[in-house]
Parts: sequence; structure tokens; C-alpha cells
Amino acid sequence: MKRNDIIFLLGSSVLLVFAWIIFNIIHQSISSTISETIASDIKPIPGTFDTQTINSLKERIVISPAYALGEGTSSTAAVPTEIPTPTFAPAPLATFSSQTATSGGATQ
Repeated sequence: MKRNDIIFLLGSSVLLVFAWIIFNIIHQSISSTISETIASDIKPIPGTFDTQTINSLKERIVISPAYALGEGTSSTAAVPTEIPTPTFAPAPLATFSSQTATSGGATQ
């Protein structure tokens, strides 16, 4: 291949890629992914807060659960119980009574 052919192919490829990118950008800006029914349901959140409710929440009594330790627990402190360490007793060995058998007049 000649050098001019390679430059022509590279130049054409670059122009094709730029055209593809531009057309994709235009298509994305024109088309919307949100349908009209959903767009009509979307409403902005108002910027005001109900300060009376927030203040009443701040005045609530804090109740801590019985299993919680630390500040705010009841006056009786929880005392951890000791976990006994397991002791292993050796298993009794099986004892067999040994009987010496003599056979046919053999003496020891």
C-alpha cells in the first residue's frame, strides 16, 4: 500500500468517528428518556420545613433498651457472668481380664 492510501484511510476513519460522536450528542439532547406522564408527576420539593414538628421530636424522652450498656442505662449495672472453663476428666480405660490359656499339656 502506498503512503497516500494509508493517510486517506486514516483521515476517513477520523472523520467518520467525529461525525458519529456529533450525531450521538445531537440525538441525546433532542430525545428524552422520561415519558410525559412521569414528567407531569415530578414535583419539586418545597424548601420549607415544619419546625414545630422538629422541635417536638427534639423534646422526646430518650428510652434506651435494656441490653444497651454505657451512658443512659438504668441504675442497676449489668454484671457479666463468669463462663466456667470446661474441665476434661480422662476417660476410664477399658480393662480386660487376661487369662492365660494352656493348650494340650504345655507347661510354662
